[in-house]
Amino acid sequence: MMHVVGMKAHLPKSASLLLLAAFSGVLAAPATGQTVTVIPGSIRGVSADGQVVVGNYSGSAFTWTPTQGTTRLVDLGVSNIFSAYGISGNGQVVIGSFGGANGARWSQATGLQDFQFVPGYNFGQQAVSGSNDGSIAAGFVTKRVANNFYVSQSVRWGPDGTYSFIGSYNTLGTNRARAISRDGSTIIGTAFDETAAYKWTEAGNIQILPYLLGNQANSSVAAALSGNGQFIVGLSNDRSVIWHDSTVTELRLADGQSGLSSASAVSDDGTVVAGAVRDLVRNDGSYVAGVWTPTTQFIPLTDYLASFGIQVPAGVRLTNVTGISADGRTFVGDTNILSMDFVVTIPAPAGLPILLGSVFLASRRRRA
Repeated sequence: MMHVVGMKAHLPKSASLLLLAAFSGVLAAPATGQTVTVIPGSIRGVSADGQVVVGNYSGSAFTWTPTQGTTRLVDLGVSNIFSAYGISGNGQVVIGSFGGANGARWSQATGLQDFQFVPGYNFGQQAVSGSNDGSIAAGFVTKRVANNFYVSQSVRWGPDGTYSFIGSYNTLGTNRARAISRDGSTIIGTAFDETAAYKWTEAGNIQILPYLLGNQANSSVAAALSGNGQFIVGLSNDRSVIWHDSTVTELRLADGQSGLSSASAVSDDGTVVAGAVRDLVRNDGSYVAGVWTPTTQFIPLTDYLASFGIQVPAGVRLTNVTGISADGRTFVGDTNILSMDFVVTIPAPAGLPILLGSVFLASRRRRA
């Protein structure tokens, strides 16, 4: 039976996904009935602790928690033209756009706040990521400069909602911010019309991240930033990579294959990366949600969950991971069912993060 949470203002707590199991080789006996939670809507972000999910459904932004279920913001008096694109690290502030025309944020404590409008950028202004308390947000604004030629510019909005540009069209070409660290000091995104990954720091420094060698025409995309600002994941020359300390490392499949995955989320310690991986069982060119760790390499998320005794509901395929919690235990993402996304949490036994972190660092030393 599919475990689906319906869309109501408040819903009862879903079945717990807690499972005392270790992924280090010896697994505890799986509890019965543990399954992935499937909820209506398009999930756009998850809080640092994995307890609050934010997204959009049927013209309204929503939040979801294991205890309260789904809360539609329109039921709290928020205009249904407010769309969610991210959430603050503490899970209290929804980051998004008001009618697609202006960046905005919402919290139950302060209500809806429009960010300062960036003059001349009339073809979309979106805030996509927020700091830990949501006081700082990052995103991009877009304008048309000639005929059908559009230019996007990365923007950082401060506590009072005023904006500042990150770089410029002269330095980065058309560019878009993708994520901000929890302290608001680091922003990552794509530059030169989605062909180069960049990193910005509060000191005003902009760095084009190094490319992974292998293809003649270099290209890269920064997709996600760890909340502590230490790790960046994405693609370089069509291969999943992780950037750390200005070094780029390829993330391969368990059998050593490369170029068959896409990294789009990363934990704070860099030991859990998630996204999508080629479905080698169906072998039809399709992708499924995937996860990478130093011990497993890139594998289907379904296999990873099965190692903890967690099942995917019948008829549901997990197709992509769009976000994970700071500790790498909560995953959110897309399914094969229209307007249905998933959330699942794997509690880690004591010592597992330390173990994985040690393996990761050792692996990096061997590659250095």
